[in-house]
Amino acid sequence: MEKNGYTVAEAAQLMGCTVQAVREQIKANKINGCSCVKKGKNWSYYIPKMALDNYIKGGNSLDILKVLSYWNLNKSKNFF
Repeated sequence: MEKNGYTVAEAAQLMGCTVQAVREQIKANKINGCSCVKKGKNWSYYIPKMALDNYIKGGNSLDILKVLSYWNLNKSKNFF
């Protein structure tokens, strides 16, 4: 089963920066869709794949192939 999110270390590798830079960007709300929560003395980070992939691509870009494949799968349901 495929994971729906990235660890901080995986995100740092994809972004080409340090794990601390990823943490700081998430805390500053620089990456839309990613969040963090302080649990006692520690922080927990939520980094969804789609949010980070869109950030790396340059903002709110859509993956047109994913949209088309979704549309093709659901054509028979008369969405359009």
